[in-house]
Amino acid sequence: MDVKEAVKQAKSYAADIFADEGVTSFDLEEVEQDDATGDWRITFSMSKPGRSSIKDMLLNLKVVTLRSDGSFRAITHRSFVDG
Repeated sequence: MDVKEAVKQAKSYAADIFADEGVTSFDLEEVEQDDATGDWRITFSMSKPGRSSIKDMLLNLKVVTLRSDGSFRAITHRSFVDG
């Protein structure tokens, strides 16, 4: 699976999983492929109605992890710590 397909698949999984959360968009932030496993980690910022500031978007970063074959592995929250 190439990077474009990985991003497309990850966005599809995220949109489906968060369908009931009122998310209006998923913006691509980062893409990384693990050299050892081939897993893809794709980070999206999510926008919700009434919460469109940069701070809100940064607080809503989600990382979709796919196996090298494109199957779903996990969705995790990406957080930033002051310091």
